[in-house]
Order: sequence, then structure tokens, then C-alpha cells
Amino acid sequence: MAYPLYNPTNKSKFEGIITYENKDFSYELYFIPLHEENKEYLIKKFGQRMWKGEPCLEIDENLIRDYIENDDVSVYGIVSEVDTNDEASGTIQVYNHCNKRKGLKASQVWINDVCRITTNGSTKSLVSPVKVLFYIFEQLTINNLKKSEICLFVDIDKKDILVPQYNKYGYQVSPSTTCPLLGDEYIFMRKTLTKDPNYVNFPFISIDILEINQLGGANKSKKNKKLRRYKKTRRYKKTRRYNKI
Repeated sequence: MAYPLYNPTNKSKFEGIITYENKDFSYELYFIPLHEENKEYLIKKFGQRMWKGEPCLEIDENLIRDYIENDDVSVYGIVSEVDTNDEASGTIQVYNHCNKRKGLKASQVWINDVCRITTNGSTKSLVSPVKVLFYIFEQLTINNLKKSEICLFVDIDKKDILVPQYNKYGYQVSPSTTCPLLGDEYIFMRKTLTKDPNYVNFPFISIDILEINQLGGANKSKKNKKLRRYKKTRRYKKTRRYNKI
């Protein structure tokens, strides 16, 4: 099971428009625990992605259903340029893949299941929706989870294609010794993050900042107890997935 992001709202779906490099993109984000009305949509959306006539990353509806039933994914994300059919989707998994330490603090944030689909003969957007998806995931990581690093892994058979692409996004290959549990079949990459002051400020991020930094007295104590309950550790099931862009 993956750790959830901090979300004191009663919503699991967040959507809107973000302007990135002078282009408008729509986004959808789905946080666990998912509401029932979102589950079937995500099963079809992620389980029916096709790339060159084949299921993207060999992911089908049954696998997405397993993700949902086992809480293997922390956030599902979908991004597309407004009024185009160029779409990127992927997931965040908050989990410790690198060692056997338990707890949210010891875990890493992993980008997984990334696939870019351009349908109906459309030309690709000048700004890749994958780049925008990564930007949103990265800013969620540093603003919501307060983690300054985000990770991904690349199947070693696809390193010649994917590693240079991720280098362009600021990801660097790290020695396998820094994350030995991944094994020799994967290339470990990570990126150091900085906060973007122009980032889309989701409601739960501003609430989180207020609760931690501004509330005082009894309210602060009560909120801190809530945060401690949120940070309690559990044992999580490990899954490994790579990306296709």
C-alpha cells in the first residue's frame, strides 16, 4: 500500500486549468482514498490507454483495479493541452523502495505509469503534457509532502530512450547503491526540487501551511494530533512500474 498525501478536504478529485510556458492545460488529480464514483472512471481511463496499437506499458483494467483495491497508488494524474487530443497520464506512489525503513518520512515519492497518448490524428503539443504532469507532481511533492526530492526508475532495456528524455526534465541517474532494493534491471533517477511561487495553490496546500505555521493554542494542538495520526506508519506492498513517453 502507498502512503496518501495530506488532504483534509472531503474530496478525492481536483481539477482545473494551469498555464505552463504560455499554454493552457487542463488537469485532473485523484487522491486516495478514492470516492466510489471515481474508481470505475480511473479503471477505464488508465486501463484502456493504447500506444501503437497495444496497451500502454501493458497496463490493463485488471491491473488498475488491483492498484485501487490495494491502494498501490497515492495520486492519479491526467493532463492535456486545452482543445487538443494530446494527453499525458501517470501516477505518484509514496513508498520506500530503497531500504527497509518504515514510515512516511523514510519513503520516497515515485513517478510511475507515465504514458502520452495523441489520438484522432492530432499533432503533438509544442509543450509536452508529460512535462506539465511532471511539474504538477513535483510541486505536489515539495508543497504537500514537504519532500525536496522526487524519483523514478527506468527499465534498463529502455535507458537509451528514456534517460536522455528525463535528463531534459532535470532528472539525474543515481548510483544503484543509493537505492539497492530496485535491483539491476532498473535505472534509478531522481531530481532535487524547489518551490515555484507561481504554482497552482490547491486548497489543501494552503490549509496545510496555515495549520502548521499559523494556528495557535488549542486549535494548533488539535491539528497537530491530526497530523500525527496521518503520519502513523503501516507496512506497504511494493510495486515497480516504469514509464513510456
